[in-house]
Amino acid sequence: MAKKSLAKMFLEVAKPDAEGKTRMWLFTELEEIYVGHKFHTSNGGGWCRSDGELKPYIIDRPKQNGNSGRNIGIQLLGLRPTPIKKGIRPDIHDSIVKQRCRVVDAKSKNIECDHKDGRYTYEIYGDLSKQKEDDFQPLHENVNAAKREHCKKCKNTNLRFNAENLGYKVGWIAGDENYLGTCFGCFWYDPRKFNQIISKDFIKEGG
Repeated sequence: MAKKSLAKMFLEVAKPDAEGKTRMWLFTELEEIYVGHKFHTSNGGGWCRSDGELKPYIIDRPKQNGNSGRNIGIQLLGLRPTPIKKGIRPDIHDSIVKQRCRVVDAKSKNIECDHKDGRYTYEIYGDLSKQKEDDFQPLHENVNAAKREHCKKCKNTNLRFNAENLGYKVGWIAGDENYLGTCFGCFWYDPRKFNQIISKDFIKEGG
């Protein structure tokens, strides 16, 4: 019979609920239940590493002295979000890459099919059959690389790109700097729409 791993022993006794959550379990508790097995780990996590058998879960490993010291227990805080597949429907991709970049108005072999939503929202991109061409936009590869950097910063800080940095009179056409579940209103979400909204009241000097 195959030897049961410590991770499987923990799941067996902790019994995660439908959301993948458990109470906090001290390693000493587990060692009292499974006599002869050592659940205490190094700071690296050992059997309960985030990239190990418990990978599907969000793991908390409380330490002896708050933020320092050795791990003393484990708690599952829920299931990790299902990664969003960044696939693009072939017909949409082929149509987008034939268009001109929405920022620098260039048409070349270096046009990429960009997901407008920098967070790759599951509702929009999770099902290829439900994707719409308007959920994507043509961007030159260099422009798309810049957008990815700004989107990455937004994900890390939940602060959206401020278009005033590019010389625009406003930073966003909807919402403000705080990311509240949508990319709409940010310059990078749809540069063409952003420019249309910003310039609709433009009056030429001397006109």
